[in-house]
Amino acid sequence: MRGTHGWAEVSRERKREIIDAIVANTPTTGPVHAELDLTDRCNVACYFCNQQDLRTKEQIPIQKTTELIDELASTGLRSVRLSGGGDPLFHREINDVLAHLAKRGVVVDNLTTNGVALNHEIAGYLVNNKAREVIFSLNAVDAADYARMMKVKPALFDKVITAIKTLVEVRGDSIYPSIVLQFLLDRSNITRIVEMYDLGRSLGVDRIAMNAVLEIPRERIDRELLLRPEDADLAEPYVEQVLRKDADAGLLQIPIAALAKEREELFVPGRPDPILLPARSQGLFLVQRIRDEAHRFAVTYHQQLRGKRAVQSVLDEIQGVGPAKKRALLRKFGSVKGMRDATEADLAGVAGVGPALAERIKQAID
Repeated sequence: MRGTHGWAEVSRERKREIIDAIVANTPTTGPVHAELDLTDRCNVACYFCNQQDLRTKEQIPIQKTTELIDELASTGLRSVRLSGGGDPLFHREINDVLAHLAKRGVVVDNLTTNGVALNHEIAGYLVNNKAREVIFSLNAVDAADYARMMKVKPALFDKVITAIKTLVEVRGDSIYPSIVLQFLLDRSNITRIVEMYDLGRSLGVDRIAMNAVLEIPRERIDRELLLRPEDADLAEPYVEQVLRKDADAGLLQIPIAALAKEREELFVPGRPDPILLPARSQGLFLVQRIRDEAHRFAVTYHQQLRGKRAVQSVLDEIQGVGPAKKRALLRKFGSVKGMRDATEADLAGVAGVGPALAERIKQAID
């Protein structure tokens, strides 16, 4: 079962109360869901983490944590997300925190962790108390790339893999918790997404998430590592391969909804009747903005695609350039423009190309 930010834990009447309060722009009673940032402590120093400049070894004392849980539970708290500036499992009294949540009937809706500190005891708690979702931020497909991204010893990669296997084993046939494996993509690993998918599937997780590394404040990330629009050519064959592999498993799950223009009805899979959001609600406004942006993006994309096909067809028509050489050239030069800027010697240096084919390529694309 996935995390729902507490929505699955409340009654129909409470849901209606919350929705009516949102529509009326009035306060409701205490929150049904809260995020607890338990600690700044963490064992990794990920190059993409926006918390590095704020990293401390501080944590909320266990007494304050239990008092906070008690106060929130008394006003209707039903679930929590454990995340924050550090790894929640590195709170020194995490077992006591989890026990107190269980005592107060508060569900762990989401736990986001790098997994190093997840042991058999914590796995047992998560399963027995029906935690809804655990996200493992693995981010890399092997020990060497893990060390590059997380700035730690490569051996920790195997420790995380063991933790994931432990939770899968302890869970057995239960649906609690849903296990998500997250990978982060940059220009150094974008061509390895098929390996990432295969790893996730071999571990028996429920979902595999792949997201791009994003820029963070203070220009701490080398921009050369960030994915660029032109990297789409390089990534495309690997993305297609992953989608084909996932067709029978559905591990790469993408929520889908459709908004019909005439009456602004919201249709979702598995529900025959449309959802009618209040005409002046912020929820409807947000969905409309998403719809309009999707239309704008699609139109722009197809305009670009027509231009891209016109250029890419040049490669397709060159005798001796098959799919493998095409991928190798795009991997090396990024785009047809990059090949155009390269010398014949540069092109000839790509595996399988050679001087004669390099000459034909230059003649075709210049």
